[in-house]
Amino acid sequence: MRVIAARAPSLPEGPTRVVCTRERPMDSNIARRVCRRVPVNSSERERMAADMLKDMQRLGRIEGD
Repeated sequence: MRVIAARAPSLPEGPTRVVCTRERPMDSNIARRVCRRVPVNSSERERMAADMLKDMQRLGRIEGD
């Protein structure tokens, strides 16, 4: 029987990303894949925006300088 005592955290405001890791439950040695939604911090947002602009320039949707 599985009992989960913790309450799921509420999702933060703003953009999130999915992070998956392998974790071992306390009663087992077998690792399981666990995915969680975590907030995207400002440096990640800036990097993602820069990557999107580069991709758009590469595809010819934005005129380069």
